[in-house]
Amino acid sequence: MTIPVRRLANVLPGLTLYERLDALLGAYQTGQPFDREILTALPLQEAERWNWMAGMLHATHTQLGWYVDYVEATVTQLELRQGILLALQFAGIAMEHHLYEILLDPTGDEKRATVLKKQETVESLSMALATRIGDELAGRWLDVRLADITADSLKVECVGRDLMHPEIRAKLDDCRRRLEALRESLKLWVEVEFEEPTNTQVERMLDLLERVAEE
Repeated sequence: MTIPVRRLANVLPGLTLYERLDALLGAYQTGQPFDREILTALPLQEAERWNWMAGMLHATHTQLGWYVDYVEATVTQLELRQGILLALQFAGIAMEHHLYEILLDPTGDEKRATVLKKQETVESLSMALATRIGDELAGRWLDVRLADITADSLKVECVGRDLMHPEIRAKLDDCRRRLEALRESLKLWVEVEFEEPTNTQVERMLDLLERVAEE
């Protein structure tokens, strides 16, 4: 047995459960293989707690990670719809300018009626689209906050250790900023109220992760 190995063997029995978790998280977050020697001499009474934390890390990576990917895709869809809404707004502005151009045209009554009808159609479509975006925006905010609160709950359970991968966390933070920007730009048409998920919704998400962790 080499000196470094002997030293490791001497150190391992003294490692706390959370020092071992730190080693696992360090490997996970940097993409390095986890040295399973870290689990050597793990006290038997801590094995159940370790299995729970390791299982929840796996569930967070797979299920919560997938969920954040889904949320990101839906946020992108909302941004695309917002682009359509802005295009309708520009079309309405162009029609307004056209009305001014034919205002003094003595034969422009029929043209004005046509433009006004088109304006009404554009305004109706814009309002309907804005309302739909607003409804979905509120829903996507709940999705983001649900992932946030779930991850924070696990962080508390793990004494401040974040089980969410930094890349997934950054993606979630980016979704939150994009939704806030969308709400601001939507104020011209509708006011969107952002609410928090219920305790029941959070508990259901945690239960799902628990089931995955136990598999």
